[in-house]
Amino acid sequence: MNILIATNGHKGFASSTQVGDWLKEGLAQALPAASVRVVPIADGGEGTIEAILATKGGKIVQVHTRNSLFRDRQASVGIYGNSPKTAVIEIAQACGSALLRPEERDTMRASSYGVGELITTALDRGCRKIIVGLGGCMASDGGMGMAQALGTRFLGLNGQELEPLEIGGFNVMSLPFVEKIDLTKLDPRLQATEILVAADVTTPLLGPTGQAQTFGPQKGADAKQIVEIEKALTHWNKILEKTFNRSFDLPLAGAAGGLGAGLSAFANGKLVLGADVVMNETGFEDH
Repeated sequence: MNILIATNGHKGFASSTQVGDWLKEGLAQALPAASVRVVPIADGGEGTIEAILATKGGKIVQVHTRNSLFRDRQASVGIYGNSPKTAVIEIAQACGSALLRPEERDTMRASSYGVGELITTALDRGCRKIIVGLGGCMASDGGMGMAQALGTRFLGLNGQELEPLEIGGFNVMSLPFVEKIDLTKLDPRLQATEILVAADVTTPLLGPTGQAQTFGPQKGADAKQIVEIEKALTHWNKILEKTFNRSFDLPLAGAAGGLGAGLSAFANGKLVLGADVVMNETGFEDH
């Protein structure tokens, strides 16, 4: 008998590999003649790095970034392969809600700046394929902070460059002030890099099933703030559409506080379901 164990992790308790190994141990006792294989899986959220590297090999490196309140921290990035090298990033390593104390979890202040830093680190290490796992995000800034870290400049009504309101990284409160986007200093290496945006939800950017309405309450936003987030992201989508000649109110684009939209726009990221990415990278069908 052949048995394939493919379980997601149990958040805050055990990783996919740990759960799989426990099940394998139990099955070995009950069915000693069975051939049991463990293939870790994930959906683009926590555990995506571990799941892919468990099959692909490679290494996990510790790099500097900022959390959603712009505080320095160390984050994990998975790197494997040679031609080209591939990086696996979990955005929760930079702007995750779990990195903050409960009383600090304010989505109106939170920035996705650290995600841009993680992408830059991957580019600096020669990676030309980057898998960005979306899940566990505290920010609702549509990827503005991430784009800031990648070199994008933002201009207001008077044509002057905008500055972050308080913490150093742009956040959702910054979005209504953007009137023009300057891409002249955006990292040019992005144009030669394949970016897979691995979303764990199909949420669009706007509307009754969009980012603000669906995830605002989970991020601690009250009713008034949810309306503000929706208005801010609506304006952001208009500016993105004017800049990139297409709307980003798409399925999956609302994942991670609208980071799906931001990565699609500034990094030409391909929006895909995280589970599909992981299963493809791990050769799940072959197993």
